[in-house]
Amino acid sequence: TEGEPVRAEFERLFALYGLPARIRSDNGVPFATTAPGGLSPLAIGWVKRGIVLERTEPGHPEQNGAHERMHRTLKDETTRPPERDRAEQQVRFDRFRCEFNELRPHEALGQTTPASHYTPSVRMVPATLTDPVYAEGCRSLRVSPQGHVELRGHRVTLHAMLAGERVGLEPLEEHRWAVFFGPVRLGIIDASVPKPRLQPTPRASPARAPPTASPRPRMVSTSVPDGGTRAPDGVDPPSGS
Repeated sequence: TEGEPVRAEFERLFALYGLPARIRSDNGVPFATTAPGGLSPLAIGWVKRGIVLERTEPGHPEQNGAHERMHRTLKDETTRPPERDRAEQQVRFDRFRCEFNELRPHEALGQTTPASHYTPSVRMVPATLTDPVYAEGCRSLRVSPQGHVELRGHRVTLHAMLAGERVGLEPLEEHRWAVFFGPVRLGIIDASVPKPRLQPTPRASPARAPPTASPRPRMVSTSVPDGGTRAPDGVDPPSGS
């Protein structure tokens, strides 16, 4: 698939540097789609690893301004003009990375280098991916292979991308539920109407509605390779912990 090379590269980086607490991206493929919650196959895997998804608003690259400015510097210094072949171009990219991260002082960092502030993550990559676990009082349902759930005698379509995944339904009122995949709010189901459907949650700026601040079912701790458990960063631990 289109996102497979990206997924494989992130897996390599996670193994080298540990899992990040969150990943900030735009709304483009393979990081996001037009599915509920903006989920993509890549994002679903990240949620199951306990990584918080942060996205800028569509059409607002200035919300990730520092990263966009770095791209401009990268292009100016490494591709104008480009090298003759891919091997020579990679050498130029590697030289830029070393200079940008380890040698060049940055004004935003008090004239220090990014490398002087970086430490690897202590969060290990789990040996296996596990389903999100939802807080007490939330109803946990497995999405069918066709992408729907059964609710009060109704077949409610969520999205084919969620086939086989476990979602959480948080009761709001007698016939209404907020639907989550992990901490990602997908939308609302109103079972009082003749043909209930998922009403997707509008996308919001992370600056105004950060995933760690929005009301949601809590995910409890996830498995780690050493056999212990660890609550994902940015996610509330289970009660009594």
